[in-house]
Amino acid sequence: MADSVSTSVCVYGRTLAQYEQIFDFQATDWQGDRILDCSGGPASFVSEANALGIAAIGVDPAYDPDLEVVRQRIEADIDTVVQLFPIISAQLGDAAPDPALVEGSARQAAAGFLADFEANRDRYIQAALPVLPFDDRQFDRVLCGNFLFIYASDDGFNYPFHYQSVLELYRVCDREVRISPTRGSGGGSHAYVAQLLSDLTAAGIPAELKAVRDPVYGETQMLLLTRPAA
Repeated sequence: MADSVSTSVCVYGRTLAQYEQIFDFQATDWQGDRILDCSGGPASFVSEANALGIAAIGVDPAYDPDLEVVRQRIEADIDTVVQLFPIISAQLGDAAPDPALVEGSARQAAAGFLADFEANRDRYIQAALPVLPFDDRQFDRVLCGNFLFIYASDDGFNYPFHYQSVLELYRVCDREVRISPTRGSGGGSHAYVAQLLSDLTAAGIPAELKAVRDPVYGETQMLLLTRPAA
C-alpha cells in the first residue's frame, strides 16, 4: 500500500488461514469485532472474515472502481512475485516452502477477493497511508501485513512515513494494531524498528515485538500496539 500513483508495491494477497499465522490469532476469537485490513490488497481475508461474523473491511489504493483494472494488476503482480520466488527460496534454504503452493494460495486468495470485491464493494475502500478516511477508534483491531518495513526508503517509504503511518493505524484502533512482518533485507528486524519502538514509548503507546510464523518467509516478528484500558 502506498501513494495512489505508486506502482512499486506488489498487489499480492493471502488467505485468512495465512493471516492467522502472520498475525497470531484465531478468527473464531474475533467474531463480532470490527477489523480493518490496511493494505489489504487482493487478500481473501475480508470475505472469509465476514462469512465468520467478523465485521471486516479492507483499505488499499489498489481498489480501483474498475474491476478489470484491479484484476489485471493482480495478475501482473502475482506473476512478478512468482518470478522473484527463486531468489526468496535461495535466501531461505531448507525453510523455503513449495513455490507451487505459494502461487496457488495467492491465486486462491485473489479469486476470493475478486468475487467479494465485485459483490460487496462497500467492504473495500480506496485510500492510502499515512492518512485514512476513518474516525478515531473506529475499529477494534487493525491489521497491516506485508507493507510497512518491506519497501525501501528510496521508494518514498522512509522513517517519517513509517512513523506517521503507525500513528494513523493506532488512531483508528480501539484495542490493538498488528503489523507483520518487521524484518529487514538481512532477515533480522528492520533498521526502523528500534527507533519506532523508542518513539512509540515516548508517545505513551504500548508496543512490543512478538514471534510469528510467515507461511512464505518462515520465522519472523509482528509489532503489536495496544490501547490501554480507560
